[in-house]
Amino acid sequence: MRTHTTLLTSSLLTLIACGDADLDSQPIEVTVDGCCCDDTGSGGSDGGGDDGGDGTPIASTNLTLIDLGIVCDGAEATFTLTNEGDGTLIIEDIQIEGDWELVSDVGEVAAGSFADFDLIGGGNNGSITITTNDPNNPTLTVSLVGSANQPPSLSLGSIPPVFAPGASASFEANVSDDQGAGALAMSWESDVDGMLSTDGADAAGLASYEWDGAAQTEGNHTMTVTATDSCGLSVSESFSFCQNLGYSEETLDLTTWAFTGAANWDSSNNWLELTDTSRYIVGTAFQTSEEVWSDNVSISFMFFASGGSSSGADGLSLTAIDTTRMTTYQGAAGGAIGYGGLPGWSVEIDTWDNTGDPGLSEPTRADHVSFVIDGASNGLGEVYADIHEVEDGQWHEMQVNMAGTHLTVSIDGIPYIDQEVEGVTAFPAHVGFTAATGNVTNYHLIDALVVERFVCEGDEG
Repeated sequence: MRTHTTLLTSSLLTLIACGDADLDSQPIEVTVDGCCCDDTGSGGSDGGGDDGGDGTPIASTNLTLIDLGIVCDGAEATFTLTNEGDGTLIIEDIQIEGDWELVSDVGEVAAGSFADFDLIGGGNNGSITITTNDPNNPTLTVSLVGSANQPPSLSLGSIPPVFAPGASASFEANVSDDQGAGALAMSWESDVDGMLSTDGADAAGLASYEWDGAAQTEGNHTMTVTATDSCGLSVSESFSFCQNLGYSEETLDLTTWAFTGAANWDSSNNWLELTDTSRYIVGTAFQTSEEVWSDNVSISFMFFASGGSSSGADGLSLTAIDTTRMTTYQGAAGGAIGYGGLPGWSVEIDTWDNTGDPGLSEPTRADHVSFVIDGASNGLGEVYADIHEVEDGQWHEMQVNMAGTHLTVSIDGIPYIDQEVEGVTAFPAHVGFTAATGNVTNYHLIDALVVERFVCEGDEG
């Protein structure tokens, strides 16, 4: 029990003192056990105790969840603690979960006031729990939700090891990121030609670069593809390939072709016509602005040898003419197929049986492919092979590779010659085609020419 001391005047004491007491007008100090009155006679608190002052604190926070999203290199979080009561709010305990740290120092909050709580951390999930002297809601928790940024991922599509001269190709990469693939910064960089593209990926994560072989440097390249997210984290992948040197008909100026005889460029169909179905004609066409080495070249093209007589003639040739010894682009006609006597080498497609013709000592009656040096068209040349039917009204694909003295020839993907050939020499050459008709005829047409020089390792076929 508490005691309370007060002063009473003599006039008031007359109400409670004995009648014979010696009273005067001076104040008298009286001690009353258990009294709750003061010298004014009114009740009230003395301001002590655990209620934080005169009144009751009421605690609240402006947030119960802080969503930080994707966090780059660390995060900051702030919330406000408000005291809406009329007593002082005392912070009694703080507990933190996760990789977070409280950097503000708050011990109490006055009635009707507020305080900011500032935290720093790695950005992952966590929480802060504050215990106060609020009698009705002593514990407040604010949750922190976030995730540390992760680097993007990148995977490459299939890349051919060698590209034909002037070829175009689409390089593709699939990318993903926790902030969305569309937000990634992309780059495609060649160790030879430098930065080639910074085009971004689409929303589905497909990034691509269109390679233009006609505009890029020939030879070996290492391409590095890099994806970088908004936080600066990146991932890279590299791949190697080789751009072969040479040309294709699409990249050539037709004014640089030498046409003789019946040969012409059919502009309505965009192909080379060596002969039509007229009898006893010859036509040749050579590309004169580009030289290749005769022992280091790959040539592919489409040919058509049909449409004339029921059994057509005479055939066509692919010829590499020696520019140091040539005097003309047109050789002997008829069974010599327009290349007879031209210096260099020729690969003929012979579609007529010349076994009984004077001066043409072919020992086979079948349509055949033959490799001939210096226009020696009166036999089967250095090597030959019978071939399948090509006078069938269809286009056919032919591939000829000469690497040193090793020759490969295929038609429609079927290999017919694959061997060393004696007598092959190196010389600068113009690449061209010849064809001829006799008493019987065919159209002889050429399309889709691609001439490559072997600047890429392992592409000699």
